[in-house]
Amino acid sequence: MAEATDVVLVGGGIMSATLGVLLKELEPSWEITLIERLEDVALESSNAWNNAGTGHSALCELNYAPLGANGIIDPARALNIAEQFHVSRQFWATLVAEGKLEDNSFINAVPHMSLVMNEDHCSYLQKRYDAFKTQKLFENMEFSTDRNKISDWAPLMMRGRDENQPVAANYSAEGTDVDFGRLTRQMVKYLQGKGVKTEFNRHVEDIKRESDGAWVLKTADTRNPDGQLTLRTRFLFLGAGGGALTLLQKSGIPRRQRLRRLPRVRPVLPQQQPRNRRTTQRQSVRAGFRRRAADVRPAPRHTQRGRQTPPYVRPLRRLPFQLPQARLAYGFAAVHPYGQPLSYAVRRLGRICR
Repeated sequence: MAEATDVVLVGGGIMSATLGVLLKELEPSWEITLIERLEDVALESSNAWNNAGTGHSALCELNYAPLGANGIIDPARALNIAEQFHVSRQFWATLVAEGKLEDNSFINAVPHMSLVMNEDHCSYLQKRYDAFKTQKLFENMEFSTDRNKISDWAPLMMRGRDENQPVAANYSAEGTDVDFGRLTRQMVKYLQGKGVKTEFNRHVEDIKRESDGAWVLKTADTRNPDGQLTLRTRFLFLGAGGGALTLLQKSGIPRRQRLRRLPRVRPVLPQQQPRNRRTTQRQSVRAGFRRRAADVRPAPRHTQRGRQTPPYVRPLRRLPFQLPQARLAYGFAAVHPYGQPLSYAVRRLGRICR
């Protein structure tokens, strides 16, 4: 016999948590079940070590504003992304002010910076700065080709660099570093207090849609082969990262044929030592171009995590590309670039609530 519930959220990450909070605000009487394969929430993609944490606010992401064929940079896409992130920040601030989140320790002020080399890239960065500085969200961004100034911003990255090599940098003191893992845990704790049922160590084995439009999920306990649970729900949301793609294939929806999963590599090199002179000199998030002009994927990124947790100080991230993550809501699949959880959840919410 299937257990009935109004909404099932598959995956215990920031996406499911955000949508769950929105649903509880708008439909507090709805029964919601959250399913997570692991023993707790935010252990994979939403974990602080497994995403950039910049919120993709467009302060240092150069690929959001490419150089057009006419030699002009259009800031519209970057501005739209930045606006979405600010809406997310307003949403989080409201939850903190209303006591629905414990505190704002999940977000910290960390400057964002773009550093480029060679004349072509320096010319691009100057044009990008000129296009951005007239926009309200970027008006405090700084630009410099002065090596001494750039050394003040990023001393370790300028040390030992060829004096004859052209360099340029954008710098924004308004950047932030978001611990999506901590944010997810606070949101899910709030949801549990509102009666949301959380099923940990539970894996979704199959998804089927019945003639009346309801979804039936067959799940299994990862610790007990006999721990089967069947759920029947009106609305289904897959927020299981790359694992959502397998479930999308099982759902039978037409758009599943257009979604693919690509491999990615992201080595993280933590320093498990107390802060020292070298680590304290890296106090910003930095991004730049790859050496090959044809490579449009995001360049290596250096991040410092000034969180109030563990003694690790200096993770170095190499991001060959950002992996789109597929989600399903009410029979609708979409590809979402990680980093704008609120705007994405609102779009899914509109589909669910109408």
